[in-house]
Amino acid sequence: MKAIPTQQENPKGLHRRYIVTKVNEEPVDENAEYFVLRVDNNGSDPKHIAACRKAVLFYANEIKDHLPRLSVDLIERYSDLEFNSYRRTQIAEMRKVTDYDLREFHEWAGNIPVRGEDGVWVSISSEDRKNGSPKIGDMIARNPKNHKDQWLIAAQYFYDNFEPI
Repeated sequence: MKAIPTQQENPKGLHRRYIVTKVNEEPVDENAEYFVLRVDNNGSDPKHIAACRKAVLFYANEIKDHLPRLSVDLIERYSDLEFNSYRRTQIAEMRKVTDYDLREFHEWAGNIPVRGEDGVWVSISSEDRKNGSPKIGDMIARNPKNHKDQWLIAAQYFYDNFEPI
């Protein structure tokens, strides 16, 4: 394999930039090639940092069966913990909150039972409760693969983000 050029030989492309040593001070293989990625968020080029993090996460996914602990550690450390925007790829199953649901909510001390399932409740977030839900106009969604898994969607969020098909 051809030697990696110096910075003077290839200033904008691949060039030797770092000297790699092992923490335990064992010698590195003199014939090995290493490629260093910057993965912290302190660099001056956010696109470069994002690409480096994606490369590490791709690597983590590739080694998940062979080196599972390392894979998990890399994913936990370098996954983007910020919220991102995603478009739904499946159809959502929902129904309207009814007067019957509201009666059940009051009768069952602040819970709406999943119809036909004893002891299974529609999940209602504390924020939705603070904002007065459940109420007419809210929707109840369900997991199409597990009809016991149901949750409330506040009316405004529903109208801002969903449309009938």
